[in-house]
Amino acid sequence: MLGNKVIPMVCLVVCLGLAQFSMAADPSLIGWWVLDDGTGDLVEDRSDSGIAGTLFGAPAWETDAEHGTVLVLDGTDDYVEILGPYELETYTLSLWFRFDGTPGGTGDVVSLYAVSGHKHGVLLELRSDGTMRYLHRAEPMGTGGGTTEYTAGTYDNGNWYHMAAVKTADTMTLYINGEVALTGSNSTTFEEPALVVLGTLGGTSNARYFTGAISDFRIYNRALAENEIPGTMVIDTTLADSPLPADAGDDVLRDAALTWSPGEFAVKHDVYFGESFDDVNAATVPTGSGLDVTSFDPGRLDFGTTYFWRVDEVNGAPDNTVFKGNVWSFEVEPYSIPIPGDTVAVTASSSSNEFSTPDKTTDGSGLGDNDVHAIASETMWFSAAVDLDPWIQYEFDGVKKLDIMKVWNSNGAAESAIGWGVKDVQIEYSVDGENWDVLEGVTQISRAPGSPTYNQYDEINFQGAAAQYVRLNIQSNWGGILMSYGLSEVQFSRIPVEARTPVPASGSVDVAPDSTVTWRSGLEAAEHTIYVSTDQNAVADGVASSVTTNTNSLDLGSLDLQLGQTYYWRVDEVNEAEAMSVSAGSVWSLSTPAALIVDDFEGYSNKSPNRPFQTWLDGFGYSADEFFSADYPGNGTGSGIGHDIWSLSSPHYDGSIMETTIVYGGSQSLPLYYDNTGGAASETQRTIDIPQDWTVGGIQSLSLMIYGSAGNTGQLYLKINNTRINGAPDISQAVWQAWIIDLSAVGGNLQNVTSLTIGVEGAGAEGMLYIDEMRLYPMPGELVVPTEPSPDGLVAYLSFDENSGTTAADGSGNNNHGDVMGDAQWVAGKVGGALAFDGVDDMVVVNQNSGLPIYNNGADNAFSVAMWVKGVPQNDLRVFSEGSATSNNPLFNMGTHNSGSPTGQFASYIRPDAGTVSNHPLSQAEPFDDTWHHIAWVDDNGTATLYVDGYLDGGDFNYTRGTMALDTTSIGGILRAAPSHFFTGQIDEVRVYSRALLAGEIMGLAGKTEPIHKPF
Repeated sequence: MLGNKVIPMVCLVVCLGLAQFSMAADPSLIGWWVLDDGTGDLVEDRSDSGIAGTLFGAPAWETDAEHGTVLVLDGTDDYVEILGPYELETYTLSLWFRFDGTPGGTGDVVSLYAVSGHKHGVLLELRSDGTMRYLHRAEPMGTGGGTTEYTAGTYDNGNWYHMAAVKTADTMTLYINGEVALTGSNSTTFEEPALVVLGTLGGTSNARYFTGAISDFRIYNRALAENEIPGTMVIDTTLADSPLPADAGDDVLRDAALTWSPGEFAVKHDVYFGESFDDVNAATVPTGSGLDVTSFDPGRLDFGTTYFWRVDEVNGAPDNTVFKGNVWSFEVEPYSIPIPGDTVAVTASSSSNEFSTPDKTTDGSGLGDNDVHAIASETMWFSAAVDLDPWIQYEFDGVKKLDIMKVWNSNGAAESAIGWGVKDVQIEYSVDGENWDVLEGVTQISRAPGSPTYNQYDEINFQGAAAQYVRLNIQSNWGGILMSYGLSEVQFSRIPVEARTPVPASGSVDVAPDSTVTWRSGLEAAEHTIYVSTDQNAVADGVASSVTTNTNSLDLGSLDLQLGQTYYWRVDEVNEAEAMSVSAGSVWSLSTPAALIVDDFEGYSNKSPNRPFQTWLDGFGYSADEFFSADYPGNGTGSGIGHDIWSLSSPHYDGSIMETTIVYGGSQSLPLYYDNTGGAASETQRTIDIPQDWTVGGIQSLSLMIYGSAGNTGQLYLKINNTRINGAPDISQAVWQAWIIDLSAVGGNLQNVTSLTIGVEGAGAEGMLYIDEMRLYPMPGELVVPTEPSPDGLVAYLSFDENSGTTAADGSGNNNHGDVMGDAQWVAGKVGGALAFDGVDDMVVVNQNSGLPIYNNGADNAFSVAMWVKGVPQNDLRVFSEGSATSNNPLFNMGTHNSGSPTGQFASYIRPDAGTVSNHPLSQAEPFDDTWHHIAWVDDNGTATLYVDGYLDGGDFNYTRGTMALDTTSIGGILRAAPSHFFTGQIDEVRVYSRALLAGEIMGLAGKTEPIHKPF
């Protein structure tokens, strides 16, 4: 199976067979990037051209079931640049691609453009409607000209597709999965070479970034025939691949082992290894012969040496065919590494002026290619005109084991005549700046010629001396005329005896407390002492608890790290046989997550093997495919995982199996349908393939979020390792509710959790609910207990219990009475009486001259508004508003869904200042369904939360406060220059507070009496 396309067997045998054995030898294949490198900033060109591509942004490597290692582009700033350039009178461009973004954008998969700009090129562009655009443009048509053709098919559904663009002398053809997708006529040819970019438009400015994965990109400088296209769709699977160290890699550890991915049919492997490409390429006697493992240990390697290697794959009987592999290379780490100049503090006895200061000797100024130093005086250090005790000193950011010091002497234009350059010198070094040793054997620095071609620096060997300070005590200069001295550049290298390159990198977050950390060992380390603590100073001072190991890794699980903490750690490299027996490492940090994810439901999709019901098994089961060799017939219950996207009658037809609108965290949640008509319970089970330890990091609680539906029946339960837990929230509530489970009360072995079951019991029960954010927390759960609100901060309380008249009395004692406008009717309400609004001109106006003092002049304050509402679904109408009597700015509104087919959702509309709008964010709950619902808005300086029927809603209502004053308050519409947006329905028990109500107080106002779990 190739993507969604099955290649006919005859073509597989004939076409692909020929392609596999001749691909690399095809002289027209001038560029071939398999894009399976897996690491580094370059992608290897496997053609004879050898032009590596350069990665920009931060593309990721992914292991794909169909294509192995592939390159994933984020659609923001990721792309591959291949600078060729390529002469292409005719051409074939081919690659595999998979679109991962949201349909509706435009992304360029392949772009070719002229060396001198955009005046000619090729675009293979996935358009906003999912079709593919093929543009060929050459002079004299210029920008905007050329021939553009579009496919009829669409390719933005997350599947893999193979694409091949073929340009003959007069035609252009695009093949998708080996079949013609479009054709066009064009007889132009490029007048200059072309550059190549994958994943964006390229050229003078990047745009139209592609979101998705790409693999196996090829350039041929001829037009392939139609029967040759299938050969571009298959990589030679007979060869060894994915070498580690990566091909052309550098800084490889001396004791690195060689590994690779085997060819499809290989039984044995022959390894060739050496320091010469030609020798390895031509070799017939293996360094390692007949290996039955995909690794080879070449032994201790030489510092700074480039090695070459190849792996020949040997088939089994009867033919034992040998498939010669590609020659790969890597460079071993150097013995010493540069000390960056910007980490070295430089002082001197004096300076000649403000331009020729001591730091000029370490900042690289004046240094060019091939270590050539310029003659400009401002790129060097010069002492004062008369310096009786000249010296210059270098201070590192810690004690270093020094290897080489490179010195470029003073190289000014008049050097040969004046001779400022240092001649006789005493070099000293110190670990503390107080006790000094003299470097023996070095007493003089070579003279510079005063030439712009000067690159004959001195190399001074410190032979591994430990030092934090190096000082040059200058005794004479080369001229012997002036008592003034100079140097051009000084560079240091050190032997990396300290631990470095921690994995995970220092500052990493969400590191699991049972992870393994590793580091790059110092060159001379015999063992490692690791300090770990939450106290940074204790680690820096070496007084924290420590462990010792002989390997460059540590299992954090042995340290009992806790969740939600930042830990500091340091590795000291120890070798008692060395003069510098302990090399103290830098202090690194890592943070453990606040919680561990059991399942956040973000990794599921419509595509096998990631369909949710292939993990959370249900009553329907699934069919066998390329990922599952056998059908799963279902678990025999009435459960169904995910929305039905296949039935034409389903409201989710051709949509997403996962729920993407009603979510608590991330972008999707898990729908669970249940029907107990034929049984007592419906269940979904998940087997955890790698058992989980639910005791690490101080775990105390399991939390999951549940969203029910009105009309749901039955009782939800959970099983951990088949141990049942009750106490779930009410699944008939269409709001997100937390279910916090105290794991200390759960029996069984929580160090070995292997299965989870979610079920709904109750004869005849049926319905649907959503599940999201299953996480483990290191603290116990809390209950929210319903309570009557404190009267503190109560600004206005309009109960609407008057039954008649034109005044709604304020029960807060603040005299914020409301004037009943229009012909609003007094009716029976949720609590006592209520007001019914006709949607034409009815509203209640409170303190028209100043408004309620809850949101004025951008003050840093909090407020809450709570009420009961009853109304049918309706568009863009208001139940509560604060605004301006003279203009439309500012506005704070609570109301209904804004446009389109009306739903029962709540919407806010906030205009903090003129020209700034928080435009109708919607609730997940639907309180406008012609029944009574309680709504409460809690606003802490723009951090806004909506509660519906006492439960926290999942909508995002945060906004930025403005600076303009509000001077009107109205209920049932907007009072401004022209009153409008009148609500149709009933409103009761309006309360306004100048503080943020607590969750328990809101539950009390909503009439709740039973505690609920507080979300973490």
